Amino acid sequence: MAEIYNCIESFVQLLNIRYEFIIGRKGVTLSIPLCFDKKSFSHLLGLQHIRDRLELPKNSVLLFNKLLKREIKEEYITSSADFPKIEKRIHFLKHLEYILDDNRTVFKYNEHRTQSFSSIQAEFLLKNTIEQTNVFLFLDQNENGNYFCRSFFPEEKLDYTKGQTSWTLLCKRKTFIKENRTETLYSRISGSIQ
Repeated sequence: MAEIYNCIESFVQLLNIRYEFIIGRKGVTLSIPLCFDKKSFSHLLGLQHIRDRLELPKNSVLLFNKLLKREIKEEYITSSADFPKIEKRIHFLKHLEYILDDNRTVFKYNEHRTQSFSSIQAEFLLKNTIEQTNVFLFLDQNENGNYFCRSFFPEEKLDYTKGQTSWTLLCKRKTFIKENRTETLYSRISGSIQ
């Protein structure tokens, strides 16, 4: 079982992809350009919860590169006493591209509207079901105006979409950066989309 390595190999594919979600609600249309970078991977995987493995690099890009080169053995992480906290997250993270390709509802996220106040700082929330388990992906905006994946985890006790504002997905594009090729995955908008 090499789930951490499977996750990082799947995530490497996403480094060449840019998504654009166009969403609407009550006559308002928003564009969400979503990009990926190495520094967000370790947080999505949940490695910040592994506190008893002091040799894990604190620099997230260095940690990503060491995992990619398999310089950090999976057993070093999976044998941690903290590993059960992130085991399910790791299992589902390899499906991230599938989640983003799917046409589920997008929610405008307000951490104060969850059933119990959340510390997750994000603007949008995507919910999907994989293997009969709900998974949540939180998106936030960076200083360049692009969005990134802030957090990811399966539902345990709390449905983070309760009380959140639902937006309608109008269009979704997927751009393969190196190939300079864009696919429209979904569109409810007739005519040309600019």
